[in-house]
Amino acid sequence: MVHYFKESLRQRWLIIFSIIFFFLAINIPTLVLLSARYLPPDYLPLYLSYLVSLTFPYLPLLALPMGAISVVQEKESGTLEYILSTRITRGGYLLAKLAGLLLATTGVVLLGYGLAAVVSYRVSFSHYVIMGETILVAVLLNAIMLLLAMLVSILTKRRETALGVAIALWFLFAVISNLGQLGILLNLTHATDYFVSFTLLDPTESSRIMAVMATQTVANILLTNPTQLGVTGYTMVAVFGGNTVYVLFASLLAWLGALGGLLFGLFNRQDAT
Repeated sequence: MVHYFKESLRQRWLIIFSIIFFFLAINIPTLVLLSARYLPPDYLPLYLSYLVSLTFPYLPLLALPMGAISVVQEKESGTLEYILSTRITRGGYLLAKLAGLLLATTGVVLLGYGLAAVVSYRVSFSHYVIMGETILVAVLLNAIMLLLAMLVSILTKRRETALGVAIALWFLFAVISNLGQLGILLNLTHATDYFVSFTLLDPTESSRIMAVMATQTVANILLTNPTQLGVTGYTMVAVFGGNTVYVLFASLLAWLGALGGLLFGLFNRQDAT
């Protein structure tokens, strides 16, 4: 695990992603408006957690490419066959690889968003609780995407193919999460159940809605700015009410369990070459 963790940290783009997440969370246009005094001075501390939730569609771009090449590159080079010929079990190898990558990518998320919180909140500790909840949701989404990427990695034969599938998956989730017009159409045609299913099948959008709901109460969101939830979030609240967060959390846990079971189950039955 330590070896794979250090190996992941050597890749410079992890540092680049930390910087990217920091600036995405801070939101450059918002900083420009603040510096020009078009926004109140307390805007960033009050809305940082919401701004962070807007970055969730980009979060899979951290774990998907990194996890997609994790196993297949060792399969291509013959390293995997050599490792599995030693006393290391398949489950032990995969667990160590997963743990190392998870620690590295989680560290990037914590560093990028954490620095944004420190810069914005300074000594206003009351805001850190809400921001912490948002970051926890981001960490959960990162773990799901890492499992999905490693599943792609063990099912493909070439590194280029794995990377292509990973980017295609990100694009698919980005498209599903942008179902504004389709959601309105499905709701108007009383096909809300299908729209809810689409939302629950997209961990990126489910995580975004959870992060928004962590910033303030549902009643306050609906009263002040219901557009924060989007069509998907508004529909989920209309269907599940006060249980929306629990339903979304359960769907994310289901993603974790299903992907983890598939990953270890398929890897134990697969050839190392």
